[in-house]
Amino acid sequence: MNKYAIILILFFAWSCKKNEPDNPFTNNVVPVPADTINPASIAGLHKNIFAVRCAVPGCHDGSFEPDFRTVQSTYSTLVYHKPIKNDSANSFLYRITPYQVNKSWLYERVTTNDAVLGRMPLYSSKLSDIDLKNIENWINNGAPDINNQPTPPLIIINNPPQVKGYVAIDSNNVRLDTVRLNNISYNPFLIPHGLKFTLVFLLEDDSTAIGNLQQNMVKISSVKDDFSSAIAIAPQFINVPNIGSLWYVEINTQTLPVNTTLYFRYYCNDGSGNAIEYPHNQIVDYYKTLYAFILQ
Repeated sequence: MNKYAIILILFFAWSCKKNEPDNPFTNNVVPVPADTINPASIAGLHKNIFAVRCAVPGCHDGSFEPDFRTVQSTYSTLVYHKPIKNDSANSFLYRITPYQVNKSWLYERVTTNDAVLGRMPLYSSKLSDIDLKNIENWINNGAPDINNQPTPPLIIINNPPQVKGYVAIDSNNVRLDTVRLNNISYNPFLIPHGLKFTLVFLLEDDSTAIGNLQQNMVKISSVKDDFSSAIAIAPQFINVPNIGSLWYVEINTQTLPVNTTLYFRYYCNDGSGNAIEYPHNQIVDYYKTLYAFILQ
């Protein structure tokens, strides 16, 4: 390399160094107060409660919800997030429902006196009144996010309840609805006359807990499209672990006619004006015969 090249390299290196701006953050640094986090914010709740109060190390580390590893994961797995566990009536739709502390499952878990359910944090001292008040204030103020912006209310399209299916079982929990007329899957199922059996219905609703559905009724008619004079039976509610919330009716066939197709329908209301009849008259016939049985 000749001397002119060396001079040029040194010149450009000197020029770059000469023109490099000063670092504005090296001087006049303003000390940050030790703790400026609002204890009733999601960041404050994470710092003071969610990240530190669980008595079992690693319990909420992402392998088990809610995920309390970070402020954002805490917010994302709490606000408008459906709980895995619930009360016996499945009455809580979300872990946190902004603006409604009484409808927030998390608040129920940290305040409950139910010995079976257990108050969070389990195996540790309960949260202080100040901690509980901070959680309550955060929820009732709209459960603001990490940027302190209140969570907008969900736009909920309130659909009617749905009957997703049913099973017929005997007293030994053996299914009876699998034996169908002529072995056709949508024909009425066959029942020995005099047998007592149970119809169990699986229902879904997008806004009302299944246990809170109203005007539940099962009707049985010998006329496919006329239930005006049908036998009406009020179902009972049960919450089955690992299965879900169910409504069921027990049917005594001794008083029902033999060798007659008996159609049944489920009726209920979600409490918001959405009432259903299923199956209904406008549905195709094979759903009506699917929801039917014959006593032999």
